[in-house]
Amino acid sequence: NGGNYFRLWHCAWGLGIEWKNGSSGFQGLRKYKQTAAYYQDWLYDYCADNGIYIMLCLHHHGQVSSQVNPNWSDSPYNSVNGGPCANTWDFFTNTTAKNHTRNRLRYAVARWGYSRSILTWELFNEVDWTDQFAVKKDDVSAWHLEMAAFLKDKDPYQHLVTTSYAQDSYDPATWNQPDIDFTQTHHYVGTPNLERVLTAS
Repeated sequence: NGGNYFRLWHCAWGLGIEWKNGSSGFQGLRKYKQTAAYYQDWLYDYCADNGIYIMLCLHHHGQVSSQVNPNWSDSPYNSVNGGPCANTWDFFTNTTAKNHTRNRLRYAVARWGYSRSILTWELFNEVDWTDQFAVKKDDVSAWHLEMAAFLKDKDPYQHLVTTSYAQDSYDPATWNQPDIDFTQTHHYVGTPNLERVLTAS
């Protein structure tokens, strides 16, 4: 149909590379699923050859949510699965958890950063759906500052970096960070005239 851009999530039911040990071929933290990585090697080269660009979403809200599309019970970061986090919101502040995350970001850059089909690294899909976001917003913003700066430091090709929200369209602490290159809010509205909703918001 002539499209040249899509978002791809790193999720356990798709092409994610890290999840709970024993679940669908995953082996836990820092043991990246090579079948998913191999497929992405091919996919990104195929997209580059065909002029198609990708927003690679590195986290989705369900990974650290027990309420909205919850996947926390199977997360390798969850302490019940041997991870470092007793609560979902610890993901954003726990030093060991952040070290694991940085390692995976480094891996993604080292393996796929060369590809001209990667348009942008998306740190989170709809991060405002993570548990207790309203009261943990400062921690979430600080995590974004740290991880965005890390990507910029490690990525020799300086891909764009972004994140996204479902409802909270104005988080200046995150959007004003120098290493966040553009903003995203996902609008869920039942109307054929989306442009009117966007201009009114």
